[in-house]
Amino acid sequence: MPYESFTPQEHVEITEVVQDSATNAWMYVLHVRRGSTSMHSSPRGLVEEGFSHEYVIRRRFSEFKQLHTVLAFVMGDALTPLPADGLLTLLLADNQTLLDERRQVLTQIVLDVLNHAVARDLPDVLMFLGHESISGKVMVPLSGQCTSSIHKTSSPAWTELDGIHREAITSS
Repeated sequence: MPYESFTPQEHVEITEVVQDSATNAWMYVLHVRRGSTSMHSSPRGLVEEGFSHEYVIRRRFSEFKQLHTVLAFVMGDALTPLPADGLLTLLLADNQTLLDERRQVLTQIVLDVLNHAVARDLPDVLMFLGHESISGKVMVPLSGQCTSSIHKTSSPAWTELDGIHREAITSS
């Protein structure tokens, strides 16, 4: 689930930069792989056990900036500085070299966050790397049955919910 804590072993990679056809904004495509798997030998050969969950999210540079602002207070010098931003970068927004440089720096920022014991569990980080919005988890369905469950979780976003919201989510 997107609001469970991340561990450094889980993988987040910015795989490409694409332009949104509706807004013309450049979007950084993050491939997120979460879970816990292990390999062991069996009579049939190597077997992978556990679970994994993979999804792709898209984030704008402005979303990285917002997250960076929040994390700077927590991480200090452990957080890689943001790449240059301003009028010149706005004029060069279509420049592939600029986009690639930004992608590399933003990738390092994500790695910094996932390797920071406190930052990786912050609600802002969990929401940024999540594939669903928190409002989708808190709201009671308008009709029909819920098909997923978030029982037995200890994520900060879950524990901050009051009992009424948790009851609404788990009673479906």
